[in-house]
Amino acid sequence: MNQRPTLREVASKAGVSLTTASLVMNGKGAISDDVRTLVREAAAALGYHKSSGPFLRQNEKKRAGILVHTDNRWAYLWHFIQPALEAIDRILRRSGYLTIMLPVYHDDNPREVIEAVRRSGCSSLFSMYYGSTEVFSYLEQRNIPVVTAFNNDFQDRFFSVCVDDFAGSYEGTLHLIERGHRNILYFEFDIPVLPLVVSDRYIGFQKAMNERGLEAGSDRRIRVDISNFDEIFERVRRWFGKERPARARPTAIFAMDDYLAAYLHTALGKLGLKVPRDVSIIAPGDVLDYRHPFTPMISTMRINTSLIGKTAAEMMIERLENNPGEIQVLKIKQQLVERGSCRSLA
Repeated sequence: MNQRPTLREVASKAGVSLTTASLVMNGKGAISDDVRTLVREAAAALGYHKSSGPFLRQNEKKRAGILVHTDNRWAYLWHFIQPALEAIDRILRRSGYLTIMLPVYHDDNPREVIEAVRRSGCSSLFSMYYGSTEVFSYLEQRNIPVVTAFNNDFQDRFFSVCVDDFAGSYEGTLHLIERGHRNILYFEFDIPVLPLVVSDRYIGFQKAMNERGLEAGSDRRIRVDISNFDEIFERVRRWFGKERPARARPTAIFAMDDYLAAYLHTALGKLGLKVPRDVSIIAPGDVLDYRHPFTPMISTMRINTSLIGKTAAEMMIERLENNPGEIQVLKIKQQLVERGSCRSLA
């Protein structure tokens, strides 16, 4: 049986680039009439139909890869991203795609990741948190479209679905201020592969504090090692221990995410302090699974990961079917979920 012609063969016969052929077949771009005629005549001569492109070969199984970190340091995020993965899989199945999970480890070099994608036979790729300009550029140049999710660092170069971390922290901090809190600490931990997430969340906090004339200097930005509870406890003790006068203690904490907030909740408990009676806490995320009775109830600026997955999948389908020329970036707003960890001061 003869194989169906590909868009690449059409481009070659017409003597134009693959991108130009794709734009013509999709009725897009500022392409001259002469070139459009060349491409359409080549397509007619080969028996090419739009349904076989621009990125897909209908004689092959359509596969969409999803890069996911599987290191222990990312294990706590599995509950968080699972709704996004489910949404991507559900939407792509409707378009005839098989989704394939591709594990990524922190010490993988870009060539290893590229080889894993190549062996998988994927014709499109989603990336959850993971980011590499080398990997994404290599794939895009070979007509394997990439959509990144949860990683703001690539929004100026690749199709991306991001979280509005700045606005989430800003609004979460205002939630505390509006309840009378003035002495607020900011706790964070380092995420080397997501520097913009770390910086945007602090900047949002700082802006809300500065606008209200409240102290938000570097001494109130507390960075801890998330893997070292003893260090976390010591930093909490310095600010909330009995050696500090009660009137000088902060009344609230903004934590970078609710995973860190759970550690802080435990550290405060060891000091005999109650949340929210003694200290209020808020954090972006919904990283924790609040269905479990042993999970501390922390008010969050919730990140709707199911919506992120749905948006990423729809963005990919648009790329595959219509090949939009300009890079698209969508940011998802965080929403307040009050779980009782923020009290109003008299």
